[in-house]
Formats: sequence, C-alpha cells, structure tokens
Amino acid sequence: MTPHTGQHKFDWEHYIKLSEGLVLGADESQWRCSISRAYYGVFCVARNKVGFKNKKHKRGVHSKVINRLKSKKNTMNMGLILEELKTFREQADYLEHEKITQAVAQDKINKARILFNDILQFYGRNY
Repeated sequence: MTPHTGQHKFDWEHYIKLSEGLVLGADESQWRCSISRAYYGVFCVARNKVGFKNKKHKRGVHSKVINRLKSKKNTMNMGLILEELKTFREQADYLEHEKITQAVAQDKINKARILFNDILQFYGRNY
C-alpha cells in the first residue's frame, strides 16, 4: 500500500508507547529518542484534532497547532504543555551540548501521555 492512498491509518499512540519503552533504556540516546517520539505522538493527534489533518504542511505547522490550542480558554493549558514538549524535543534532537537525563525524559513522557489522553477526551477518540 502506498502512503498517499489514504487507506492506511497509523495510530499515533504507538509513538507514546515506544517512548515509554525507550525511556527505560540505559543511555542518553534512548532518553533523547523517547522525548522526540513522545512529542510527535501527541503533536500529530493535536494537529489532526485542531484542523490541520491531511493538509500539505508548510513551515510553521507546529507553532500553528500550539497557537490554535493556546488561543482558546478550554485548550490553553494543552497548548502550553505541547509547547513545553516541543522545546524539549528540539533540545533532545538538536542540542548535543545539553544533557538529557532519564528523569527529565520520564517527566516529558508522563506529560505527553496525559496530554494525549486529555486531547482525545476533549476532542473525541477518533483520530
């Protein structure tokens, strides 16, 4: 099946589950990957829920999703948490001089899991 047919639907929760396994690893590379996967798992669900699903994504879609969440009283906290996770994802992916500990990674994964569930509860479970 080709990716553009629209017939296959990936479950973004698998990224959250993957991150929960990676954080148990013994080295910083696994902790960095765990933060990145946790962020993308929750970001993709948020992106789909706030109206950017199936659109050709141009530069800045991450900020657009975060700002959309932050712009409404009922979802402002979700936007703030997603913004925090994005900051740590960027640190984990790009800043080799910044140390990522297992405790930090676990904290971000916990926040991502809670945010993932909150988004589905608020917007509905279908994604």
